[in-house]
This record gives sequence, C-alpha cells and structure tokens, in this order.
Amino acid sequence: MDLFLDTTVDLTVGLISDDVKWLEYRKESTKATQKIHFIIYEILKKHGLKITDLNSCVFVAGPGSYTGMRVSAGITDLLKLEDLAIKSFYHFNVPKICGVESGVWLADAFKGEYFTFTWDKDFSEKKLMNKKSFSPADHKHIFSHSKLENIKTLDTSLLIVDNIKDIYQQLDQQKSPLDLFYYRSIEDEFKRA
Repeated sequence: MDLFLDTTVDLTVGLISDDVKWLEYRKESTKATQKIHFIIYEILKKHGLKITDLNSCVFVAGPGSYTGMRVSAGITDLLKLEDLAIKSFYHFNVPKICGVESGVWLADAFKGEYFTFTWDKDFSEKKLMNKKSFSPADHKHIFSHSKLENIKTLDTSLLIVDNIKDIYQQLDQQKSPLDLFYYRSIEDEFKRA
C-alpha cells in the first residue's frame, strides 16, 4: 500500500492498494499544516495500518507555492527515515501521461502571474507570464489543479483519480523522486518588489 500526498494547492491525502486502486481519497480546501498529520493518522487507523506497513509515498512535487510544497516535502523526509520509497510527479505532466497530445497547463503563480506549461507532440515550454497576457481563446485544452477566475479549466486532480494506473506506469520508470517544482526560484520568490 502507498500513501498519496498533494499539498500543491489544497490538501489531498490518499491510500493506494498494491493493485493500484484508491482505497481512500480525501481532498480538503484547508491549509495542509492544519490537518495533514491528523488525516494521515485517521486513514491509516481506518485501514488498520501503521506507517511502517506502507511500501512508498507518492506525492505531487509541484508546481506550487513554496510554503505549500514544503509540507509534502517535510512528510516525505520523515517517511524516508522509515525506509519508505518516495515517488513523485508534477501536475503539469498529468495530461500528457493520460494521453492528451497538446494543451496548456495553467496555475496562479501569484504576484500577478500565471505559470504555464504548453506542450504538443514535438514541443514543450514552461514559463511565467503576466495574467493579462494569457488568452484562453488561444488554447483548445486548458488544465489546472485549481479554479481560476474567468478561465474554464480541466482539473488535473480529477485526472489523477481516474488515471492512477497510468501515473504508476510512469512512476515505475522513475529512478528517484523529482525535485520540488516551485513557480519561481527561491531568490525570486522572496525578493522585495
């Protein structure tokens, strides 16, 4: 069994069976620091498990805010001490993993900017852009992990739930967990305007 964590925007904690099916999936619109330990404990208790009974922790390594991302990273650091394997993926790769050939993944990167990941079969690009310069009409498929004002998006969190086996196939090829992916460098995140 594997623990699943996503603190990129909201708090999502799940439990995935050895045959890659969701046994538990809880998503809450709350600060991860307020409830993550309790929810993990509650899920493990419900299924009669201890942390040491788990095989691994799968977590979404971004993109996200510095503060939100550090919550999952802190938990995975502790789980490494218990010899759990750590696996990770990025929200913006989920549509590609699920077979979507082209589109844009969009997130509110704060500071008046969107983070965009645009791809097709031959090209991909990650960038920050001023919110006013993004035009939804320029894109057929727009994905995100959160609701965006005045932009209709397809939720990658739902794709994760519905396509966890496809994601696991990708994770099986991974030699080590991905680095956390922040919207901008730490220096840029905390510099004065």
